[in-house]
Amino acid sequence: MSFFYLFISLLIFAIGDMLGVLTKAKLPSVFVALVLFYVGFVTGIITPDIIAQAGLTELGKWSAAFIVFHMGTMINWSQLVKEWRSVVTSILAMA
Repeated sequence: MSFFYLFISLLIFAIGDMLGVLTKAKLPSVFVALVLFYVGFVTGIITPDIIAQAGLTELGKWSAAFIVFHMGTMINWSQLVKEWRSVVTSILAMA
């Protein structure tokens, strides 16, 4: 049953992405997904715990690490050296 909930969740995000591409981001994909989830929750079509049922709460715990890793692969080293003050500030903030 969790695969069904995962399918529904991904379908909602896919519809949002398609509408975002068709409108050239005048209608943001995340907003469309938010509205679809909201309408589904209010009408009772979608269960309120669909994200937990789909197993996406565990994915949320890992997503920050994946985003940081992805951002690290896109670093332009020459620009990073030029922005050394920002690097030092962010390291101090993390410490």
